[in-house]
Amino acid sequence: MAETAHLWEALAQVAEYPSPALRPALDALVEACSSAVPEAAAEFRKFSDALDRLGLARIEELYSAAFDFEANSSPYVGYHLFGEDPRRSLFMARLKERYLELGLDAGVELPDHLAAILRLLAAAPEGEEAAELVADCLVPAIAKMCAGLDSKDTPYRGLLRAISQVLEEQAKPASARREIPCRPFSLSSSPTSR
Repeated sequence: MAETAHLWEALAQVAEYPSPALRPALDALVEACSSAVPEAAAEFRKFSDALDRLGLARIEELYSAAFDFEANSSPYVGYHLFGEDPRRSLFMARLKERYLELGLDAGVELPDHLAAILRLLAAAPEGEEAAELVADCLVPAIAKMCAGLDSKDTPYRGLLRAISQVLEEQAKPASARREIPCRPFSLSSSPTSR
């Protein structure tokens, strides 16, 4: 379980607003995914190269442009699953209950933010609930986020694809899954605020 928790935490770090912890999380994901999900490792490496080339300040601008201004690419899983339907509020309420049960805080984000849900998976015991959250919520929501970025020239499109590939691998039954080892990365993995 510890290996999987580190994987979820690294994915959460790359899915949230960029911070100095982005680099070690990307490095951990490249290493972790190299053999099990090489397509994802290549996308994480490509994003890391963009970070080197553009710098953190420009990556922050690209994050805002990709996720903050248009609903069809927002990082809010509940929005992609339910739209403005009241079921989104129920989904967020249940997520918030789980955060409280596990002693987590979604930080400044709404409970259905992709990074917050990935942190929930890092803290929650593996099992049916986690598998359903991945397969029934995260994978379809990220597919919609990716579609929302199709017309944009942004490195975040590839990053989301990589996250989706890792999630799809994790959603497979244990007997069919290739193991994705992920050691903890060095910087603090606590949620950052903008």
